[in-house]
Amino acid sequence: SGDAIFSHYAVGWILWNFYVNCLALGMRLVLHEGYPLKTEDGYNYWDKVAECEAAAVTVVPSLLERMEQLKIFPSSSSNFEKLKLIKIGGSTVKMENIQYLLTHISKDVLAASVFGSTESCGYITAIDWNLPSYGTEAQVPTLGMDLHCFNSNGKPVIGERGELVIATPTPSLPEGLWMDENNKILTESYLSKYPGVWCQNDECWINPKTRGITFHGRSDDTITLNGERFL
Repeated sequence: SGDAIFSHYAVGWILWNFYVNCLALGMRLVLHEGYPLKTEDGYNYWDKVAECEAAAVTVVPSLLERMEQLKIFPSSSSNFEKLKLIKIGGSTVKMENIQYLLTHISKDVLAASVFGSTESCGYITAIDWNLPSYGTEAQVPTLGMDLHCFNSNGKPVIGERGELVIATPTPSLPEGLWMDENNKILTESYLSKYPGVWCQNDECWINPKTRGITFHGRSDDTITLNGERFL
C-alpha cells in the first residue's frame, strides 16, 4: 500500500535483500522481467514506470546509455508526478546518464549514484535526502560503513584518486568463501593489499568540498557487466 519501487534488477542477484527491505517497510515492488529496450506502438519502459506510479526506480548505467542511443523517451502523456528517486548503480555512472534522466524523464527527480558490491552483500554508499546531490558523486557511505580512499601507501586521502577500502569490519562482509580452506583466497583477494583492511579493487575519489564519492571502475582485471562481476 506504500510507494512503488520499479526495478529490472534480477531477483537472483545479491540485491535481492534490497527487495526484502522494501517489503518490510511497506513498499510495493514492481519487478520488470523482460527486455527493457523494447518499444511497442510507442509504449516503452518509462511508460510502464509512469503507469505503475512508481516513486523510485533502480537502473544500471549501461541501460540508460542504450536508451539514449536508441532515443527511448517516455510518451508525452506519461506522468511522473509520483516519481521521487532514480537510483543508478552496478557500474560507473557517467554525467550523460544523469543528464538523460533530468532532460527526458523528470527535472524534479533525484537522480542519485549509488555503489555496492556482491562481496559486501549490498550497498556501500547511500542516499541522504537532507544533502544535495552533485553529478555522479555518491552522497554518503551507508550507516556503519567505515569507507575511505587509500593511496598506495595505505593512507586515507581526500582529493586524490585511490582505492576504496572498508577500514573496519561490518556485518555484511563475508567471513569466508565456499571451499576456501583457511580463508586463503579471501585473504589474498581482499585483505592483503592493505593488511587487515577490506579492499575489493575499486578506484575512487572523494571530493574535498562536497565529500561526495566518485567511482572510476576496477583497479584489477575483473570484468563487470551490468553490475555482475566475472573474475
